Formats: sequence, C-alpha cells, structure tokens
Amino acid sequence: MVVLALGCDPWVGVDVERLDRSVRPLEVADRFFSPLEVDGLRSLPTERHRDRFLALWTLKEAYIKARGMGLALPLRDFSFSPDASPPSVRFEPSLGDDESRWRFERVDLDSGHRVAVAAKVPRLTVHLSRVDLEALASHVGLPHTAGAV
Repeated sequence: MVVLALGCDPWVGVDVERLDRSVRPLEVADRFFSPLEVDGLRSLPTERHRDRFLALWTLKEAYIKARGMGLALPLRDFSFSPDASPPSVRFEPSLGDDESRWRFERVDLDSGHRVAVAAKVPRLTVHLSRVDLEALASHVGLPHTAGAV
C-alpha cells in the first residue's frame, strides 16, 4: 500500500498503519508517548487500547514526517487528543512549534488501515482516492512487476 499526501506547502506528513498489526500498546506507549497520552490510554478498557494506540501513533508519525525530522523529535514532547474532531495537539515548549499553525486528520482508509495526515496550513482538506498501481504502471509504460510497483 502506498499513501501519498500532496500539498502546496512542504510541511505535510502522512502515516498509514494496518489495524491488525501486532503491537503491545501499553508497553510502547510507556516508552514513547507523553504522560498525558499514557494516562488517557490506561484509563480506557483494555479492548480499546489497540485502537487508541494506533490513533495516537499514526498522528505522531504524520507530524514527525511533516517536520522532516523523524524520531529525532521526542514523541513524549507532544500530546494528541485523538477524539477531538479534528484531532488537537499540545506541544512542549522545547519543540519550538505552534499548535495553532497545524491541522490534523485521521481517516480509516478501509476496514484494515488507518491514515493520519499532518499539515502546517491554515486549513486542511483530506480526499482519499484508490489507485490501481498496476494500471498506473501500465499507463506510464512500466513493465508489470507484481508487488514492486
């Protein structure tokens, strides 16, 4: 699967995660998430841990990709409220960033994938389209190579 985010501004990031991926939500959250996020996760019934974890993880990944710094940005230094619509964020002063300039969206692409988009823009609109990669490769004259497109 390929997810592509397009924008007029270079500050855009996207993350997609499989909803059935193997993960230990509390173990990973304790290590990487902000105390506020960990407390929120622990306050939920166990059966909701995975969903909340993936909501937070995709938002965090989208943001660090938009910043272009990857895991060099400490994931503990920003906290998401994924239940807000759209999701909201709070940055620690050490990040040197301004919450009011960022927009975030979460979308379930299908029953098996969650997508988050982060953009440093005044307004964010997310449009999802499915593209058959083999048809696209054929259209531009690339040879058929299963799984390599």
